[in-house]
Amino acid sequence: MPPVAAALVAAAGLAAIYAAVCAVSPATTCSSCGGGGSVKRMLAGVRRCPSCGGVGWKLRAGRRLFAAIIAWRNTRRAGQSAAAVDESSDVEAAA
Repeated sequence: MPPVAAALVAAAGLAAIYAAVCAVSPATTCSSCGGGGSVKRMLAGVRRCPSCGGVGWKLRAGRRLFAAIIAWRNTRRAGQSAAAVDESSDVEAAA
């Protein structure tokens, strides 16, 4: 197997494993606060973590990508169904 094909197979395998991890556990602990939801500031004391918003976890990048694809698909479908409704009302008005 050529090196390029082997690299593509390996990348596809890693992508499949990452997709499975995102499906099983879509969230991970925040790396900024360690899951506590707050961070210590030098002069301001303890504050809510700006990275996770104080919840202590963040969605994985793959899960955010999947959610964006689903939202885009739903928006497209809603636009298509609205166009179909518009076309049917035009046909009814013409008759």
